[in-house]
Amino acid sequence: MRLLAWAKTDTGKKRDHNEDSFLVAEDIGLFAVADGMGGHRGGEVASARALVAFEQSAATPTLESLMAAVQAANADVLEHARSSPELMGMGTTLCALAPLDDRRVAIVNVGDSRVY
Repeated sequence: MRLLAWAKTDTGKKRDHNEDSFLVAEDIGLFAVADGMGGHRGGEVASARALVAFEQSAATPTLESLMAAVQAANADVLEHARSSPELMGMGTTLCALAPLDDRRVAIVNVGDSRVY
């Protein structure tokens, strides 16, 4: 199975800045979206950091590595918030998928965002 992807994000009509981040790593078959929590300090920082940590931890996508990558992303966001008082309370959702073979796709999801 090979997935072709493109990504676009939009601020929308209610917000003055965008807290979305996305990952399209077609070379390893890894796709993810993180939506920083609107109204919280540092949502855009949380979503960007989460995806960097996620990609580094899921360099060879398997269901197990995706689950471990979610934990790594969470740990990175929490640690950065602890070390930067102005970002305390920041957070993000995270949805990701990776084809495992010709018939199966692994999906991980944290928060109220969804994979369709």
